[in-house]
Amino acid sequence: MPDPDPKKLITKHPLKLSSPSSRPPSRPTSRPTSPQAPRATTKPGLRRELRAARRALSDTQQQRHAAQLTHNVASTLLTLRFDRFALYLPADGEINTWPLLNKLLALDMQVGLPCLRKKPTGDLRMHFTHYIPTTPLVNGHYDLLEPPPSANVRSHFVPNIMLLPLVSFDAEGHRLGMGGGFYDRYANPMERTQPALRIGLAHELQGLPADQRLPADPWDIPLDGVITEERVMGFSRRGQACLRQESA
Repeated sequence: MPDPDPKKLITKHPLKLSSPSSRPPSRPTSRPTSPQAPRATTKPGLRRELRAARRALSDTQQQRHAAQLTHNVASTLLTLRFDRFALYLPADGEINTWPLLNKLLALDMQVGLPCLRKKPTGDLRMHFTHYIPTTPLVNGHYDLLEPPPSANVRSHFVPNIMLLPLVSFDAEGHRLGMGGGFYDRYANPMERTQPALRIGLAHELQGLPADQRLPADPWDIPLDGVITEERVMGFSRRGQACLRQESA
C-alpha cells in the first residue's frame, strides 16, 4: 500500500482552542445535499479529485462545517457512554476538528491523538497518545501535528471510540483514506474484547452518491458510521444503534 503524498499535507497551528463562531450552528437539512458523482473511479483518482474539492472550500465554509459537525457529534455520541476518544488534527482541507477537540476537553473526556513512530524494522506504525491542553505539538511525519515522543503521559492511549479522517466514504461504510493504511493496521490491544467504535468525520461533499461504491481491498476495515456537517449515518448494526438519534 503506498504512503500518503506528503507534499500537499498542510497543517496550521490554531490561534486559540475555541469554537469558530459564537453563533449556534444552523440546523442541518433533513434532506442532505446529494453529492456529485466523482469522475474518477480508481482510488488514486478519487483521492486527487476529492482532496482538491475539500481544499477548495472557503474559510467561511470550513468554519460553518466545523461548527455543524461539532453540534452533530455532541447531539449523538456525547450522549452515550464513550469517554476515551481517538481524534485527529485536520490537514489538507479535512473538516476542522479543533472545535470538537475543545468540546471534548471541556466535558472532561479523555482524548488521544495519532502519532506515527518508526519500529525497529523501519516501518511506520500509528498509536494514540493521551492529549491535554498543555501537551506540546510538533510537526511529525508528513508534516502532521502530533504530540512529540517525549509526551509520554498515558502513552499508548486505548480508545473506546475512534473518530477517523477520510478522503471519501460510500453508503455501505467503505472508507477511502490517504493510502498509508495506518488506521487499517492500527493494533488496538482491546480490539478482540472491546472493539472501538469507528466513526468517520468528513465534509458532506466527500461522500459518494448512494448508487456508487468505493473500490475496496481485503485489508480495508469498514466504518461503523459517518458524521458530516449535514447528517449522521450508521452503517453497522452497532453504528446504527449508537447513531440512531437524529441531528437536531
